[in-house]
Formats: sequence, C-alpha cells, structure tokens
Amino acid sequence: MRIGEFLFRYRSFIPVPYIIFLLIVSKPCTPCIILGVVLIITGEILRIYTQRFTGDWTRGSKIEGERVVDSGPFSIVRHPLYTANLLIGAGYTVLSGNLLVYLIPLYIILFGVYYTLIILAEEDYLTRKFPDVYPEYRNRVSAFIPLRFKWNGGNPSPWREGIKREKSTILTTMIILLFFTGRFLWKH
Repeated sequence: MRIGEFLFRYRSFIPVPYIIFLLIVSKPCTPCIILGVVLIITGEILRIYTQRFTGDWTRGSKIEGERVVDSGPFSIVRHPLYTANLLIGAGYTVLSGNLLVYLIPLYIILFGVYYTLIILAEEDYLTRKFPDVYPEYRNRVSAFIPLRFKWNGGNPSPWREGIKREKSTILTTMIILLFFTGRFLWKH
C-alpha cells in the first residue's frame, strides 16, 4: 500500500496526536476561542455543503468514486472537503491559544505534506478510472485556490443528506470542542 493510500485509510485517526498536543499546550484566550470556533464552524458548514454534491463513497476507507464530481464547490476547487479540513484544523490550532506564532506554520506544513500525499493517491486513482474526464477536470479546476469562478450548481442532494454524511465529523468536532471547553474552564 502506498503512503497516500495509507494516510487516506486512516485519515480520521492520524490528526489525533496533533489534537492531543494542542490540548496539552493550550493556553486559551477569549479572542482565540472566538476566532477558532468561527473557523471550525465555517469549515464544517463547507463540509456539509460539499457533501451534498458527493456520494456516500467519500466516507469510506478506500480511495474510490462512482463519477468525477465537478459541480457545486467542486466546480471552483478540486478539493473542497480538504479546504474545509484546513479551516477546521486551523480553528483548533487558533483555539489552542498563545503559541500561534509557532503552531500555525507547523500546522500548515503538516497539513500540506499530509494532504499532498493523499491528493496524489486520489488523483492517480481518478486519472486511471476516468482517463477521458479527470485530466480535463484537473486542468480546468485548481486544487485549493480558486483561479476561475465558473460555478456549476449541479443537482445537490438536500441539506439533510449533507448533514447525514457528515454526522461522524460533526460528532467528533463537538467532542473535541468539549475537551477544549473543559481545558478553558480548568485554566480559569
């Protein structure tokens, strides 16, 4: 198994040591909490919205897909779920408090390496499975930073479907926020 496939398979568990580290070193302050929670909520809303355009296959432990999704947020960037994850992880990092000058660059480096390896494995799979469609899509739509704003609204499923697909992420986010809340209350 290649490293990108390994990271994809265990993507729900690999960030756990970083979150534990943030909880240990956290020195939460009110502005950090507010900004961190805003980033986390924004990221989760983006994930829920994005899931309205995907199939259930995005929740599995194997890289797979039934089609190339190129509507909704996928018409602006190829990896809107990972963009949302960047916001959520940055939110946890900011939430941790006064080590931002060190933790934000560390987080960006870790995130960049981690997701680059996953994306390479995913894009290799998609290029092999959809050789007539995916290379054209990859050339047309940037990975993370929107370069063109040609919106394709597609046919999203209802919001409840997006929430249903995101229920484990929502639950995990709520649990982590409870730990940070406990840490904040314990320090004050």
